[in-house]
Amino acid sequence: MAVMILLSILKVILWILLILLLLILYLLLVPWGIRGRFRLDEKEKSGSFSIQSFLRCFQLVLDYSKENKLQFEISLFWGKWKLLSYPDSEDQRKTGKKKGFRKKRKKDRTDEKNLKGPKDFQDDIKKKSLQEGNSSAQSSEGNDGNLESGQTKTSANGWQNFKEKVGKAFQLLRKLFSEPTKAGIHKIRVELFGFLRRLGLHFTKTEIHFAGSGPDVTGEILGVLAMIPWVHQKGLSIRPDFTADKAYFKGHGQVRGHLLVGDLLLTVIRLLMDKNVRTLLHAIGGNKK
Repeated sequence: MAVMILLSILKVILWILLILLLLILYLLLVPWGIRGRFRLDEKEKSGSFSIQSFLRCFQLVLDYSKENKLQFEISLFWGKWKLLSYPDSEDQRKTGKKKGFRKKRKKDRTDEKNLKGPKDFQDDIKKKSLQEGNSSAQSSEGNDGNLESGQTKTSANGWQNFKEKVGKAFQLLRKLFSEPTKAGIHKIRVELFGFLRRLGLHFTKTEIHFAGSGPDVTGEILGVLAMIPWVHQKGLSIRPDFTADKAYFKGHGQVRGHLLVGDLLLTVIRLLMDKNVRTLLHAIGGNKK
């Protein structure tokens, strides 16, 4: 009997470990969808960005609505279970707890004034003003003699702190321009650009209209945009306006991509395992290698 109970307990533990293993593999190897949209014109300014796992079991949403309110949410199981939400509730978004607390404090103070009466309230004000006047007079007599010495001490301390900050800045620059830190910066740049390329970000149904302060400025902006490689996409349409009298920018569109959490972890591990990157981190943190 005891053997059967032990075997059933082991079976339950194995099933739990198997489910956890499948969940970890699901989070690491299944691509996460990246979705974004924006609209910017005279009537509406809005945008949203979300990262969603397969079948939306886990999603992170950042939304900026046309009412100029920023909303952030992390949820599980198609939004049914919210792990983190900002703002917390609809009532707090509209009114706010702090505002109600201030109203209550203000009401309590008015009640205290009404209980004291106008004459008592005026007497309290006179007493407080006399006490403040006496204390300020005594402090001014004692501080006149120490004013000059205090100013010289503060100026000397300020100059010393400035010299120390400049010295630390020059030391950091010398460390950053050394050969190991240069190699670390190059390694970070290569890994970062490779990771961004693997995200596969691309525009869909996107139109951008813009104009500079004049036709020449509009042409210069268009020339700079033409040199950016990711601008030349099928889903992105850039339309300059050479006839506008003033500068403006408006547009709407969507951004799509995919993220592998396993790829992100491998990128971070490769960076941390690199000797030059560790040297760069030590130099920035001010620690000795």
